[in-house]
Amino acid sequence: MSGWFRWRRALRRNALWRRYQLGIYNRYLCEEGGWEHHLRCSRQRILEFTERNSLQSLTILGSGWLLDVPLDELASACQHVVLIDRYHPRQSVDFARRYGNVELLEFDVTGGLEWVVPSKNNWQDYLEQIKSLNPPTLPSTDGVVSLNLLSQLSMPIQEHYANRIPEAVYAEAATMIETQHAALLSRYAHWMLITDTEERHSLISSGSKLPSVKTVISELPPLQNRKSWEWAFDSKGRYAAAHRVELHVESGEGSF
Repeated sequence: MSGWFRWRRALRRNALWRRYQLGIYNRYLCEEGGWEHHLRCSRQRILEFTERNSLQSLTILGSGWLLDVPLDELASACQHVVLIDRYHPRQSVDFARRYGNVELLEFDVTGGLEWVVPSKNNWQDYLEQIKSLNPPTLPSTDGVVSLNLLSQLSMPIQEHYANRIPEAVYAEAATMIETQHAALLSRYAHWMLITDTEERHSLISSGSKLPSVKTVISELPPLQNRKSWEWAFDSKGRYAAAHRVELHVESGEGSF
């Protein structure tokens, strides 16, 4: 791939992530406080994890808009906090810069899934490329939190190949990406996973329950201090027409 072509493609990829982050924030605003229970649970779980393990430094993967990151408390409790996302909104950058011990990094924690392209719909080759991805080396901190991120890691596949990729191939690809992410977390002595695992749909008009949709394909790794809750994701039918959607969220710490 030529340098010019890669540069143009990188611009398109960056625009995709900016749109994705803006979409998250717009949905948050549209729900008029409906996300607060989920955000409060996420923040509390991070603080419990940090305090229980006496962490002096912490990496957070998927920090985004910082809605679910208790940054004030973490900056006070820890000597060093690292926030990692594929793209940081400008508002998050400006807020984080208030703290002298908070660092922001931007990179793809999958090791390059967004650059993997099937060769003439050769899906076996596509899977082999994904299998060969090497997640990057993360900062050396006492612990790491994967924050509402696991179910989103396969988004580049859905974005670019949703109408082409066979269902079985997508399931295998997503499983590999999720398994690689769990292995990435396990490099740390202390790690926490917070992720939605299932969409739960019901009709807005009648409340009748509809079939649920898995948002994480693989089995979660063994977790200790496990807690779960429901995230009132969309109550107005914007995500799925005429549907109210709740996300089931699981959280826990890695066990060894």
